[in-house]
Amino acid sequence: MYRKYSLLALLGVAATLVSSASAIIFVEETINVGNAPWAMVYDSIDQKVFVANHGSSSVSVINPATDVVTATIPVEEYPSAICWSPTSTKVYVVCTPLSGNGTVTVIDAYTNAALTSISVGQSPAAIVWCSARNKAYCMNRTSATIAVIDCQSDQVVANITLPNQTPNDIAYNATNDHIYVSSSAYQQNGRVRAIDCATDQIVATITCAYGTADVEVNPVSNKVYAANTGGTTVTVINGATNQRIGNITTRPTPTPLLWVPPNKLFVGEYWDSTVAYLGGDDLSIPTANHIPVAGTPKTLLLSPDCQQVFSGLDLASRVVALNSRDGQERVLELLDVNSGPQAMVYYQPQNRVFVGNAWDSTVTVIRTEVGIEESGKPIPPSGPALVRALPSPAPARHMVSFSATGFAPTRLDIRDATGRLLTTSSFAISTSSFSSYFSSPGVYFCTLSDGIRSAACKLAVR
Repeated sequence: MYRKYSLLALLGVAATLVSSASAIIFVEETINVGNAPWAMVYDSIDQKVFVANHGSSSVSVINPATDVVTATIPVEEYPSAICWSPTSTKVYVVCTPLSGNGTVTVIDAYTNAALTSISVGQSPAAIVWCSARNKAYCMNRTSATIAVIDCQSDQVVANITLPNQTPNDIAYNATNDHIYVSSSAYQQNGRVRAIDCATDQIVATITCAYGTADVEVNPVSNKVYAANTGGTTVTVINGATNQRIGNITTRPTPTPLLWVPPNKLFVGEYWDSTVAYLGGDDLSIPTANHIPVAGTPKTLLLSPDCQQVFSGLDLASRVVALNSRDGQERVLELLDVNSGPQAMVYYQPQNRVFVGNAWDSTVTVIRTEVGIEESGKPIPPSGPALVRALPSPAPARHMVSFSATGFAPTRLDIRDATGRLLTTSSFAISTSSFSSYFSSPGVYFCTLSDGIRSAACKLAVR
């Protein structure tokens, strides 16, 4: 592993509050994994990142708190997609051999043990989890089928045929409990098929435009977006009726798509090297809403606080961080990573983005410091002012103890991950230790001060 440090981190600093608008974003570390890390998933229960290494037929398991690979799990040939069932606490890894049917390797997320291998169709390329029914839907391109896996029994319970076209992408809409599958064929308009997860039957076929690929869901307006990468449009579908609403005109090769709360759509315009944005219910992109990103956007990832969007620029070997807040959409940072950044996941407790570099054997870790920044305010000359929380992480509905070193605080401020002040407590008598009750899961920043000095710590409550 190759760690990079900011200058302030080398000098030694105490924590201080900053706004997200002035967030510091930097490459923190590069982790060696298997060859060609194509797909990743974050397990928020066991606090692990699972990396599917396409070229070495393995899955690397990363502890995101320490950036250490804790296990390497052999799987079938050429793993290319991955999903996680929090209900069954299992990871499903799609493996695509050069010939014959593909497989899905099932991994126990707690023990990292490979449990079984499930045979699916030819050339499986994507998999998505249905939260309402604890099923995984595996998209098989060559056989043009969807294999439906029961995540309790790990058995294929249905095979859905997609006639006449090659499937390209798959997404789950929790609002109507439907799976949406895009498909395309030479010199034909692409299609999106809606599958009812209750019956595993196709209930609608929506005609789009040429080269229909990426699919994205808007759960607020119950809309589905399908990128027609063979041209310059995105088809908008009404999820309530499964009828086509219209097309959004984009710049060349719209891919990928990302819906951002409260209701906004980001569109990567691959060969234009731009990322566009518009309202989730709009059918046109204002001219000013195309952001140059200095590379071809391959993937899009939203931070959990919905304030930043990250895009892997595969041909440029860079990641761009964008401000996604209304009226402030712009490039925040352009970061050099390794070759072919593709898969990305976000680790919220430490505000880290894990980037799989598909054309080599590394995962880049990007740190984005928002709310409480861990580098900023110099340590006072009279000695370090430090704060520690125990336990950390802490269970919800639990008392957390804080101990202060180097000063006796008289005030406690608790903020959420965006920097919003939640509570303030003052103490008539200075003290070096006290407790506070946290009822809800989340990431909190706890700042103690004595009127002159202050220090803070980050606390994850589960």
